[in-house]
Amino acid sequence: MRLLARLGHPELLLVVGVSVCFTLAFVAETISLAAIVGAFAAGFVLDPYGDGVRTRAGTATLGELLHPIAAVFVPLFFVLVGV
Repeated sequence: MRLLARLGHPELLLVVGVSVCFTLAFVAETISLAAIVGAFAAGFVLDPYGDGVRTRAGTATLGELLHPIAAVFVPLFFVLVGV
């Protein structure tokens, strides 16, 4: 992730971050674990110290780039869990 951050393209950082999350969730499901375990592991892989990976000093972190996506999927998650 730090190598991708050095390239200076926040869009690439976002695509790779989401791809790693979905890939690890799929791997977790494949080995009979819950997908959330893989997504949780992806969080540690992508940002192990919680500092936030960013492309340059003035740009958004990966977490900030994911905020619009989370604004859609978090309510959807709670609705599906409630059903």
